[in-house]
Parts: sequence; C-alpha cells; structure tokens
Amino acid sequence: MNCRTLFVLLTVIACQVVLAENFHTEMVLNTFKITNSKTNGSVFILTRPAPNDAAKVQTILVTAKHVFKNMDTDTATLILRKKTADGLYEKAPLKIDVRRDGKTLWTAHPTEDVAVMVVTLPAEVERPDLSIELLATDEMLRTQDIHPGTVLFCAGYPHAGAFDPGEGGFPVVRTGCVASFPLLPTSKTKTFLADFNTFEGDSGGAIFVVGSDEKKTRLIVGLVHGQHFIDEKYKNSYQSGEVKHRLGLGIIVHASAIRAAIELLPAK
Repeated sequence: MNCRTLFVLLTVIACQVVLAENFHTEMVLNTFKITNSKTNGSVFILTRPAPNDAAKVQTILVTAKHVFKNMDTDTATLILRKKTADGLYEKAPLKIDVRRDGKTLWTAHPTEDVAVMVVTLPAEVERPDLSIELLATDEMLRTQDIHPGTVLFCAGYPHAGAFDPGEGGFPVVRTGCVASFPLLPTSKTKTFLADFNTFEGDSGGAIFVVGSDEKKTRLIVGLVHGQHFIDEKYKNSYQSGEVKHRLGLGIIVHASAIRAAIELLPAK
C-alpha cells in the first residue's frame, strides 16, 4: 500500500468516525415520519435498559400525543430506512399498531402533548443507539446554560403529506433559538417558544441543542407541539374576511415531560 492510498484510507475512516459522533446526523438518523390516511407527524427513537432485564435494550418511539389521537385507524405506517448496496438509503415502511380492541397502545403524559410507546424495529434499520439520558432535565438546562438566544435545531417533516425531502425518507433540519423566558422550572412553564416556523407534519419532532464542544453539550430539550398564529380581519367595499398569519414561533414541550411519560410505560 503506497502512502497516497494509506492517506485516502485514513481520511475515509476519519470521516466515518466524525459522522458517527456528529449529533446532528445521529438525530437525523433517529427521526422518522409516521403517517396514516388522515394525519402525518414526526417521531424519534430513544433507548433505555429494559426495566425487567437491564441486559436488554428497550426501544422507545417518542412523538406528540395529538399525532396519535388524530389517527382514525388502528394502524399507522412508520417510514423507516435501510441502506442500499450503493451506500444510499431507501424507504422501508413498517406497519405498527396504535390501537387494539378500542384501546390505545401508546402511553400519554397526563397533561402534556407527549406520547411514547415501546416498538421493535427491524435489524436492518440503521440508526444510532441514543439514550433517554439525552433528555434534558431542569438541572441539565441550568448547568448547560440553556437560555433565551441559545441555538436550537429541529428535525422533522414539514407538510409531510405534500412535501417529500428525498428518496431516503430523511427529515429536514432547521435552526432557530430559544425565544421565551423563563424556562425553569419546567414543571411550571410546561412549554417554551422557539424562533422558527413549524408546519403540519413537524409535530412530535425533536428539538435539540449542540454546543461548541459537542461531547459536553448534546441535549434533546423537547418536541414540537404546535405554532402561534395571529388572525387579522379585513373589510373593504367588495369583500371581507380573515387572514391567518404565522408568527414564526414554534411551541415546544419540555423534555422533562418526555421523561415523565417514559416512566409511565408498562414495565414489560
């Protein structure tokens, strides 16, 4: 092997290591579209040791509660992905049950717009093993100095019924910042505002923070609940009506509510 070939090989290996450690990419790989005949949304996947067997891993799907509630069928389609021989990705739809015999199969937070459920995903689905420990607690928000102006990232599927980001079924990533104050205590504030537009299909998508030192600051701080509008009425000589304007402010449910919902999952 000559020096040039060795340099190229080491460069490729280094790039692969960076890719594996890049939190933005990990969140993209862990975010999927969920759909049925009536509604679309975004979900992300986290893991934890199985409550009854710490040697096993439990895979947890996280989304907004209203995504499931708005579905008028007992099944939904999770648009997973698998890698192809040429190194690209293709969609791998998977049917999952969301209700059975009239009973919901997800676990909802009692008051906040969060739903979680344990799922089994095919082995060929490529995704990082991201722990629930990435979900920000109040103490994490405090010690990591998450404040108004902190840059946020959102991974989701805006207007998922009409817009397809690509053949691989990956979400799009957008950026904004924390737009409201105070954040703490999250048990009282419940939600916060983010300075970016959200759209139908974004609901349930993860909101995350990546610091300048990515190994120290990589947090999931919440999920998309909705957006703010302002209604403006108008009237002139020939017509009248009402126009809805986007304020460019997303409503985000705190990650502490996701943690609380996960704690309510059945132990099995």
